[in-house]
Amino acid sequence: MQLFSGVQNAQILDKQIALYLSKQAQNSIGTLGIIQVGNDPASSKYTELKLNYCKKINIPAEYFKIDESLSDLEIGNKIEEITSISYLTSVILQLPLPRKSLDKLIQKIPPEKDVDCLLGTNFQFLQADSFKTKSRYSPIIRAGEYFLYSNNIKLARLETIIIGGGVLVGNPIKNYLISRGAGVKVIDNYKIGHKLVTSLVILSTGIPNLVKGEDLQDGCNVIDFGSSILNGKTCGDLDMNSQLQHLGTISPSPGGMG
Repeated sequence: MQLFSGVQNAQILDKQIALYLSKQAQNSIGTLGIIQVGNDPASSKYTELKLNYCKKINIPAEYFKIDESLSDLEIGNKIEEITSISYLTSVILQLPLPRKSLDKLIQKIPPEKDVDCLLGTNFQFLQADSFKTKSRYSPIIRAGEYFLYSNNIKLARLETIIIGGGVLVGNPIKNYLISRGAGVKVIDNYKIGHKLVTSLVILSTGIPNLVKGEDLQDGCNVIDFGSSILNGKTCGDLDMNSQLQHLGTISPSPGGMG
């Protein structure tokens, strides 16, 4: 078993990003707007990380907080107002939203500002037969692809199980893998103790320590995108205190692709 180091790989990517930014015309880099509805602890943590990273690499970013006690209509109006700000060239609506009835408000993001490719129009681009140009890849797909290629994991006929088929991680990753010839199964109601016989497991439920290493087959690779707060600490869907030595490469949460 080996751990994929998010820190080490981030340093490599930081250099690539810095080089790219150095070649851009002055004042050509737009401003990122990050919208958070409510006070979900994991969302607050991820929002903080995004803002800190933007500051580190000198990309302008603004944070907008919306009170979840407002009605759906009021929240929708505020999102629309924020996303219409002319100098915001891209927008992230931090997920998860505090209640299901708000999910439709993703559609308030203008397609040209939709960084995470969450909109129906942009999501359709990410269907299994639509991966024509990397310029429209969502950040999640880019992250997953980076893990696979840096660890020389071949996608053709790769048996994969995705735990959690959400709109941000599970569905886009599923369609990307299928487009590359992998066999994919999505499980939305995984029960602790269920054995997973597969070469690659991708986790994205946000349920702490849901999957135990002893329930994965020898050599299985794991990408943990899950994130939650347990006893004041960030943890992922994979129980890092379970039996892991028989596994392949693990991207843990925190410390990995996240």
